[in-house]
Amino acid sequence: MNALMNWMEQHLVPIANRFAQNPILKTMSEGAMSLLAVIMVGSIFSILNGIPWEPYTNFLNSTHLNEFFAFIPAITTELLGLYMAFSVGRA
Repeated sequence: MNALMNWMEQHLVPIANRFAQNPILKTMSEGAMSLLAVIMVGSIFSILNGIPWEPYTNFLNSTHLNEFFAFIPAITTELLGLYMAFSVGRA
């Protein structure tokens, strides 16, 4: 195990450091990190809308919460490319 760790430190760490120093990749990484909250909100509502338990789905349908739970991922997760273009340009 130590031999593998030593090999990785000698060969892979310098390559990873060069990638980490790249200003283009830094900017993209910072832009993506600024969108983590948007991704989390969209994911939570996607999960809430996709629970396959019949009493729960009947409740969502009767209260029309399923429309709300489908709308939130539509404006967060599905528009992520637009948000990413803005956040990378801002960073």
